[in-house]
Amino acid sequence: MIKINLLREPSSSRLALPRKSRPELIGALIFLISAALMGSLYWFLIQERIVLQAQRKDLQQQSLELRAARAELDHYREQKGQLDARISVIEQLKANQKGPVRMMNSIIESVPADPRLWLTSLGQRGNSVTIEGRAFDVPAIADFIAGLNEQDSFKYVELEYWEEDTTSLKFKLNCEVEN
Repeated sequence: MIKINLLREPSSSRLALPRKSRPELIGALIFLISAALMGSLYWFLIQERIVLQAQRKDLQQQSLELRAARAELDHYREQKGQLDARISVIEQLKANQKGPVRMMNSIIESVPADPRLWLTSLGQRGNSVTIEGRAFDVPAIADFIAGLNEQDSFKYVELEYWEEDTTSLKFKLNCEVEN
């Protein structure tokens, strides 16, 4: 009797795994792939954290520099405000000083060039100005009065008195100032 085997015999080149272990192999393969993905994600997040920490450190340094610059800017703004206030006060003083300065310049220009006369006091009340001084001779007083009359600042100059001392002449003038 001849027996015929219709089942094939397993070949030696092919590894035959039992059917039970294939789901376990698939599960192990999924686990390994998941672990590799989780590991690479963990490594990526660590690298990202290092980069972000470096950026944070740089930003903190920039913040400190900006605070220092802002403090310096505030200091300069404060100084600028003080200087602006000083400038406005000086300009206000100059504006208030124009009349008296113009009058003083006119008086200085009226004093004779040769040193024969000097002024001892000057007073102003409204438009009226009183000038007192001393001179070595009467022509020096006359030259001074003529110089005051030539100035545009004064419209009327009058010699109130002059009297002789032992070494000089004492005099007093009354003047009216132009507005």
